[in-house]
Amino acid sequence: MEETERIKFDVIGLCETKRRKPLSCTWKNGAGVFLGSRRENSTSGGIGFIVAPRLVQKIRQVSFPSHRIGVLDLQLDRKTKVSVIQIYAPTADKDEADHTDFYDEVRETAAKCRSYYKIISGDFNACVGPKRPYEAFIGPHSLEERNEAGERLASFCETSHFYHGNSRFQKAENRRWTYVSPNGVHKHELDHILCNRKVFTDVAVVPSFQTGSDHRLLRAKFHFNNIKAMLDRMARRRPPPTILDADAAERLAELHDFEELDSIDEDYHKLVAAITSIKDGCRKKKPNHITSRITEETRQLLEKRRNLKRTTHSHLEMTLLNRVCRERVAKDHEAFTRKRLMEAAESRTSIKLTARSIAEYRQVIPCLKDSEGRKVTSRLGMEAAIKEYYERLFHSPMTTAPSRLLTQRLGDTLPFTPSEVRHAVELMPSGKCSGEDKLVAEDVRACGHPLYVALAKRFTRYVEESRVPAAWKTSNTVLLHKKGDKEDLGNYRPISLLPVLYKVFTRCLLARIRRTLEEAQPVEQAGFRRSFSTIDHIATCTRIIEACREHQMPLVMTFIDYCKAFDSVEHHTVWESLLEQGVERKYVDVLKDCYSNCTTKFRPFNRPIVVPIKKGVRQGDPISPNLFSAVLESVIRKCDWDDFGVNVNGRMLNHLRFADDIVLLTHTPQEAERMVHQLDEVGKKVGLQLNAKKTKVMRNRFADPSAVRLSQTTLEDTDEYVYLGRLINMTNDLKPEIIRRKRAAWAAYNTIKPAVSEIKNQKLRAELFNSTVIPALCYGSETWTLTKAMEAQLKTTQASIERHMVGYTLRRQRCEGLHNSDIRSLSKVTDALEYANHSKHRWAGHVMRRNDGRWSKAVIEWYPRQKKRPLGRPPTRWSDSLSIRYNIVDDRMRCLVHWSTRAQTRHDWKGCYDPQQSNR
Repeated sequence: MEETERIKFDVIGLCETKRRKPLSCTWKNGAGVFLGSRRENSTSGGIGFIVAPRLVQKIRQVSFPSHRIGVLDLQLDRKTKVSVIQIYAPTADKDEADHTDFYDEVRETAAKCRSYYKIISGDFNACVGPKRPYEAFIGPHSLEERNEAGERLASFCETSHFYHGNSRFQKAENRRWTYVSPNGVHKHELDHILCNRKVFTDVAVVPSFQTGSDHRLLRAKFHFNNIKAMLDRMARRRPPPTILDADAAERLAELHDFEELDSIDEDYHKLVAAITSIKDGCRKKKPNHITSRITEETRQLLEKRRNLKRTTHSHLEMTLLNRVCRERVAKDHEAFTRKRLMEAAESRTSIKLTARSIAEYRQVIPCLKDSEGRKVTSRLGMEAAIKEYYERLFHSPMTTAPSRLLTQRLGDTLPFTPSEVRHAVELMPSGKCSGEDKLVAEDVRACGHPLYVALAKRFTRYVEESRVPAAWKTSNTVLLHKKGDKEDLGNYRPISLLPVLYKVFTRCLLARIRRTLEEAQPVEQAGFRRSFSTIDHIATCTRIIEACREHQMPLVMTFIDYCKAFDSVEHHTVWESLLEQGVERKYVDVLKDCYSNCTTKFRPFNRPIVVPIKKGVRQGDPISPNLFSAVLESVIRKCDWDDFGVNVNGRMLNHLRFADDIVLLTHTPQEAERMVHQLDEVGKKVGLQLNAKKTKVMRNRFADPSAVRLSQTTLEDTDEYVYLGRLINMTNDLKPEIIRRKRAAWAAYNTIKPAVSEIKNQKLRAELFNSTVIPALCYGSETWTLTKAMEAQLKTTQASIERHMVGYTLRRQRCEGLHNSDIRSLSKVTDALEYANHSKHRWAGHVMRRNDGRWSKAVIEWYPRQKKRPLGRPPTRWSDSLSIRYNIVDDRMRCLVHWSTRAQTRHDWKGCYDPQQSNR
């Protein structure tokens, strides 16, 4: 890719890429890279394209019919369509049938292309020779005589009416040969470029393009609209990088008059223009950052290879130079990555964001499935599939929303204050993408107090008039792949890129109504709530499983999955839910206007796709999680579940929810089926649709094995389920989860490995390890009940990662007679078992001091008195290690003070912690 920046090109065709998996991505310089896969069970084959940045937006389709053929379709302008067919022909030692099949496939592929211009290029492994008297499509110039493969190619040109480009131009021998033999003696013209129209202006090799291959780059020039291409290049020139000078922006903002206009829309556009002018007028040169990945020494080697002429005497030197260049380029790339990540670690910035910023390419969607399940590879086809899918998703069957006036609008609006705006802006994260206004949080923050005053006045006006600027109703949407099949649009999450001033406004609104919404939420909902976390629900589930197993009570857990929950709720149900839960009508009215007549733009391949939004809350909007939680609470309230669930000290625990992740808890599958049916019926009224394929049922061995059905569909049973990031099962077996934690720890270490290998500061390296690897290894440790074997696995995993970090192998450690404690003295990192032990101790005290009625505390204090425990020692409980360590007992081992009582006092509980004691 570095070599391509030295030459002028539009499209480069690649042969013999030998990639195991296909790749579609956009390179760091904007070029499109599309690589097909090699032949199965072989290391040969593979076709690819490199498309210049200015032509990426003109791509219609990229497809790879086989490991020998690739097709790139371009729409250069309204009338000009071009198809580039890149091929790799069989070598001379292949059977005649292979050659025949290959040319038949090329002929069939060319016939399917509907472009006016069709170009076929690649390694034909053929010497065509000069034209013969009866030939009309072969030119008079050639390097050598025609061979058998050349006869096949010439026959293809004549029968398919493709002009042979190489032979149409007279060139010196050193500008014609494209391949040199391994010994450097024999040179042949094996690569060819064909076209179905006489549009060639030149065909010649580019000797200066050197990548170490035994083939030279063959370049063809065609006559297209050069004036338009020149104008496109001028329009795409990038200015030198700059950054915002925050101090200068604030000084300039103080001189600005943010006067209001009568029209809300005109006033908003004037305000955005003012902020933009301040932002543009306060730029300063970006600090010098080394962006070149290749050192000067390597560049000199590449230049030497570029200038070295291929002769029989220089062949050995060229071979050695190619090898050295490949090794040096690879090392330079690795060194550049390590250095940038090390700088990020030293400056305490995000390793993940830095790695993303220095990535050489970003992947694009290679193909999608349409509504009928057919694969679509053309960009126009994929855009049509996206438009159809999201128009169907965001379409509301409600023609007119029912009007239910539940509350009266009371009093005047309490004006927003600059401090409210400032607080909202300060909470906004930096480094995020901009919306249609091209502004980011840093721009608003830099303008400071003068802008906060202007925004406070306008926000008050918006609430009073229940109107917002029309520009806030348009957003850009990007598709982020979650997991699963990349060809399925259902596996992508649409994230809305909204105007930054809109997000400031909704943050201010949320600050005013958050307490009202929080008070309406029960303890069953832990998502997007302060002082709640995933650990609350994980601990509740594992404790319920533990008690039911010990007392041999039946337990059925149904894990609910919704289809696109956030994008499916009807708007009128959102406003009704807010009013029912006590939100003032003036805030509901302005939110209603924010969501009315909205549209969004998808831009997967540079062309915008406009989709109207009739339902759903916008993911990317700060207030959208709270709006969804309000709707879900309204749904649950309408479900008659009072008699269902597990009786926990007189309270019925029938469900838990974390945002849209719901788990139903019952004793029988019949109860679970009725609850699922009610949830589905009520959910459909607000737009929520249960996903029967992903909704799972898990039951213990004491439960009725009857199936749980949703309509005519039987919900799938499972022995284990990943709930909120923790793998749970009905025996509370922690071994599978420990295996997952070990893999997660290694994955987390791999993200920081380039940085820690360069960092010499032990303290900084340990901090990076402790903040990245340890949390991944010990996630959910607050709910663990460890055995000696599990502790040994955690110790072994951490020791292995530590050895890798300090540059030791197990063999070297043993040869030098070092213990793991010696490696620990070099790494200075936190012990994972101690971290897990302390997390469990801290969380246990935190829960026992809570008086908000949350289930995580209730199930800890729960003893199922209605069911007698069978004889024999029960499986180890979660609280056993806490009882052994913290219960105060007398000489006869009778408990005088229980650990849960000691945990009520923060000072006493903190003081009794001993890191040397086991977590078991």
